[in-house]
Amino acid sequence: MFLNLVQIWNHINFLLRKEKEGKTLTPKQYNDLLTVVNFEVFQAMWVRYENDITITDSLVRFIVDETLTTSVSQDYVESLNFPTDYYHLISLKTSGDIPIDLCTELEWNELRDDPVIGATATSPRARMVYDQGQKQIRVLPSSATDFDITYMRRPATPYFDYCIDNTTDEILYMEVGWIITAGGALEDGSSNVISAAVTHPDSPSLPYTSVSIEFDYEPQDVDKAKNLILQKVSLSNKQDSQHAYAAQKEIQLNTE
Repeated sequence: MFLNLVQIWNHINFLLRKEKEGKTLTPKQYNDLLTVVNFEVFQAMWVRYENDITITDSLVRFIVDETLTTSVSQDYVESLNFPTDYYHLISLKTSGDIPIDLCTELEWNELRDDPVIGATATSPRARMVYDQGQKQIRVLPSSATDFDITYMRRPATPYFDYCIDNTTDEILYMEVGWIITAGGALEDGSSNVISAAVTHPDSPSLPYTSVSIEFDYEPQDVDKAKNLILQKVSLSNKQDSQHAYAAQKEIQLNTE
């Protein structure tokens, strides 16, 4: 079963209310945790991949094949549309399925300076660079005008977008595709009215479309993320309780 963000939020807050402190997550706290946990879950997958180079079911969704737009610059070709969600290179090849090997900066300079050992159409070489804050792939020789990249992308960062019911003050999760109409009503993706009058905390121009983003994982990994959030929140609440207890004891000692 796939848990969406509001189901996870409700579940965690339900459990937190049962604790002695009774502290629950605010939407801002929840979004902060989503960012941290999202990175940690993906990093755990990546470490397993690095250890055995096996594409697990969890990682398959992050493998992307893309043809890069290129431009000839001097004696090499450079990519113009490097993926913004790039995380790690898996393979690089020409449009004719010829593998392109990566090289160091020193090797790159030697290849450009020495025509004898220089890269050829049947043995192209590449290096990754940052140019004006943008990552690029540069390929030798300049005749290799088209190339394809297979890479591991980063997961999308989940985001819990919400509004508040003007009558009940209830926090309402805005699922993907939900909108706040020009008249201030909250509607779902099928134009069903969820609440007649709501207010968004950011006071955006209306109509407003939700910017919520669900976890970019398989169901079993979403469940891991949920448990990790709960673990972090429970630990935080326990630490707060311990600090409060210590502060109270210090006050009592100072007044005796």
